[in-house]
Amino acid sequence: MTSKIECMPKYFQWFIFFFLRLFAQMKNIFVSFDVDGTLTLFDTIQTHLDAFKYGISAILKPCGYPSEVLGVDIIGWMDCKIISEVTQKLGFEPTPELINQIEHEVETYYTTHFQEVPTVPPGIKKLLETLSGMPNVKIGLASGNLPQIAWKKLENSSLLSYFSDRIGGFGTDGCVERKQAVLNARLMAEKRYNIHFDKIIHIGDMPSDVQAAIDNNIIAIGVRTGIKKDLEYPQPSIIFNNLDEGY
Repeated sequence: MTSKIECMPKYFQWFIFFFLRLFAQMKNIFVSFDVDGTLTLFDTIQTHLDAFKYGISAILKPCGYPSEVLGVDIIGWMDCKIISEVTQKLGFEPTPELINQIEHEVETYYTTHFQEVPTVPPGIKKLLETLSGMPNVKIGLASGNLPQIAWKKLENSSLLSYFSDRIGGFGTDGCVERKQAVLNARLMAEKRYNIHFDKIIHIGDMPSDVQAAIDNNIIAIGVRTGIKKDLEYPQPSIIFNNLDEGY
């Protein structure tokens, strides 16, 4: 059983690379990554919020940002859930057809207007380079973002080349729970590569990322690089400050 491991910073990269290489010699491994707060920081979140506001207003009726409409903090929510909840709050039935229309408008606005370069947390590029060099390791995304939004963030942050196969589970097509996105990413990878993964790892910044991994009975790694600090993470999990410094 995986448990929380407290590593001194100077030992962290040795530990994580040895851990992955050990399994890579014997097993097929799939590693999924969250996007916001994990692969990229939240320093470019405004365009994402603007896209919600535009897309929902364009299809339904003029409204404010989702957090204003709902009166709650939406950090960590799946995009599909945000759109569905706001749709209901505005008095509309969130049918799949209607949600798909809104998702399309949100993605189109975002991919057209997002010009910023997100900050990549310490250790991410080194880890992706290392994983990409392991023949038995495949990587993908498991994110609450809509697909085109997630890929655009990676494109602007120069990380997209590591995910050339575009494997991922996202907050779309009725996926309102993160555990489903984690599962969808793995299923897509198994279908694409026609292999069974012996070890599966999910890395994310929020307790919901860690819980999603636990719910799927896979290895959960949490990183404290998100917008919220000093979070309590479910167990069993491995928690680090970031993927360079360690715990």
